[in-house]
Amino acid sequence: PQFMPFNLHLARDGNGDGVIDLTNIDDSIMSIGNFLSDRGWNKFYALNKSNKSRIVKLILTYNPNDSYADSIFEIAFELKKRAGKDKK
Repeated sequence: PQFMPFNLHLARDGNGDGVIDLTNIDDSIMSIGNFLSDRGWNKFYALNKSNKSRIVKLILTYNPNDSYADSIFEIAFELKKRAGKDKK
C-alpha cells in the first residue's frame, strides 16, 4: 500500500509478529482496513452493488483517482463472488 507519512499512525501489525511492515501482505491489508475504518467504513457496508457509491467514496479517501477506486471495488466484488462459489 501507499501511506502518506501523516497516515502512518494507522498502520497495523497484521500477522502478530510485533512488527509493522507495510511490505508484508498481512500488515498492509490490516493497515488498509484500519485506514478505511478510520475514514468511516463500518461492518454494515456490505460489499455489494447497492453500497458501491459509499464504498467508492471511502476508497477515494485513500486514493483520489476515480478509476482506481472503481477498479478496487470491482476487483473486491469479483473476489467476493468467487470466494462464495468456492464455499458451495
